Amino acid sequence: MPIYTKVADDGGKWVEIGANSGELPGLGGWTTIEEVSGTYDKHEYNDADGDWVAYEFKDNGTITTSGGIVDALLVGGGSYRTSVPRFCGGRVNEGLLLIGESHTITVGKGQQTQSATWGSGSAISGVIEQGPVPYPATGNYADAGTAPNGGVISNITGSEVNYAAHSLGTPGGSTAVNNTAGLDGVVVIRVPAANAQSVSETRHSWLNFATVENGVVTSVNKTPDNIPYTTAVDEIPCGPEVAEGWNYDGSEFVAPEPDHSEQIKELEETLKNLRSAK
Repeated sequence: MPIYTKVADDGGKWVEIGANSGELPGLGGWTTIEEVSGTYDKHEYNDADGDWVAYEFKDNGTITTSGGIVDALLVGGGSYRTSVPRFCGGRVNEGLLLIGESHTITVGKGQQTQSATWGSGSAISGVIEQGPVPYPATGNYADAGTAPNGGVISNITGSEVNYAAHSLGTPGGSTAVNNTAGLDGVVVIRVPAANAQSVSETRHSWLNFATVENGVVTSVNKTPDNIPYTTAVDEIPCGPEVAEGWNYDGSEFVAPEPDHSEQIKELEETLKNLRSAK
């Protein structure tokens, strides 16, 4: 399927921008990717629009380019809540972006506990900060018992995937069912294969350190495992699942107990309305 964009400097006309397209009026052409690092998968494929390379970040990372246009997909982390909306896929933002030379990639984390907070947002620093889903989560919201539902279908990696769906195990910012946590989001950056020929690639995982005050995690710091790091005096090594608000008893991190206050309020309001209707 051809890719098009509307160019104001060309009278607002729709201009095709496939892998073989030249520069666009007022925007320039595709960027050349020079370096990537982090936790990612590399996809190389051919479709009707040409040859492509897509970097799919499944955790944080960095990207360095010559500056120009990329095709991008950002999906925030999914959420599970004890009150309506019970299940929400991460918010999705997709399309062509004009980016600069150096950027940090942030992949949103899924909400791991049944609390009143959302999964975190995904971002390309300095370009787009894709926040978590608000209520209502337009297009991706699904209440209990309606899986699969919502989501955004994209083939940016060469394979068709339903991102941000209300479906157990679907990758990319989906919500899980059966009272389990929302899944992490994803950031995908794609350019024509000719613009990703000599990329310096560094795959690495992450070390996680929690700052704890009075037995509660106040923040979590992530650092690449391939770079020497000196921990601060109040930082404690932890697993990737640990998040702000978790408890620490001196030896083990434990997820906080579910906050049922919103659900109780809704039930009390429903009961009040039923009594008034009599």
